Amino acid sequence: DFISIDGSTGNIYDGIIPTVDATISGYFGRIMGWADKYRRLRVRTNADTPRDAKKARELGAEGIGLCRTEHMFFEADRIAAFREMICSDTVEERKAALAKILPYQQGDFEQLYEALEGMPVTIRFLDPPLHEFVPNTESEIALLAKTQGKTVEQIKNIIASLHEFNPMMGHRGCRLAVTFPEIAEMQTRAVIRAAINVQKRHADWTVKPEIMIPLVGEVKELKYVKDVVVATADEELKAAGVEMPYKVGTMIEIPRAALTADASTPMRMLVESPASVRDSISRPIQSVPNKYLRHGGRFLREKSVTTACSSRQIPDTATTAKSSTATRRKRHIHWRPLRLPAVWAAIVI
Repeated sequence: DFISIDGSTGNIYDGIIPTVDATISGYFGRIMGWADKYRRLRVRTNADTPRDAKKARELGAEGIGLCRTEHMFFEADRIAAFREMICSDTVEERKAALAKILPYQQGDFEQLYEALEGMPVTIRFLDPPLHEFVPNTESEIALLAKTQGKTVEQIKNIIASLHEFNPMMGHRGCRLAVTFPEIAEMQTRAVIRAAINVQKRHADWTVKPEIMIPLVGEVKELKYVKDVVVATADEELKAAGVEMPYKVGTMIEIPRAALTADASTPMRMLVESPASVRDSISRPIQSVPNKYLRHGGRFLREKSVTTACSSRQIPDTATTAKSSTATRRKRHIHWRPLRLPAVWAAIVI
């Protein structure tokens, strides 16, 4: 049995009601047309499949701002190979397993580039923790053990070792590439090879790969993964005899990354190629000044009542620490909890 739901009114109808694709029309279309004459902001979409990317392009999207790649690993024809990678004992075994996935990844990215018709595509590398990819049933575990030449007990021990108390903030994101740089290498090869092929097929397009390193919280892990990506991309371009600018960046998406953003300032410019002029995915966000005073388990900021300084101004920690209670009272300064804004912005390396 089927039902149809009107998402605007909440009404529920019996059976399947014929629908039509959404279009930008009417008053909304007119206002958007006016805005297009003056705007400087470019709007991208989030899309993980060529079908979604094509529809977004039809509705006016000017690129993909975030393409998550994890769903590509869960397809039946590649999840087995990825499980082999997880259970491998050597680098050679991991690379051999990932080589089976490479053609599929490359095909996925080629379809995305084709759907966007030369518009920019930001591809976010693998993010979820590894325990999400391991088998759960006895039959799947037995099959993996047979493929790997291991016992069922050995496979179960590997699966148990991947368990984490808080996997959402643990061994995932860029830390997967730190532990297994072979994953970043494989995805980089897929991205660059796909871009080269699509560019050759469409000489009038400008295909410019953009790679996002996920869930970065520390500048050292960012630099480590970036070096792997850049070395692999340059190797692919050199082998193909092609010059193609590319970008490597990350996203400020966790508090740790926001509070340490000033440390990544020297790495902000996106790497296009060693000899090219560096550019950025978007306007870099301003560094979070390292001038917070931690007090009583809260971040505090100084707000002056008598001066003309902005209440958002953050004081110098050293100067503030030296000021006496009397001085603070004289200046009519009081402390208020600093509410750190939610930050979700792309920065560049």
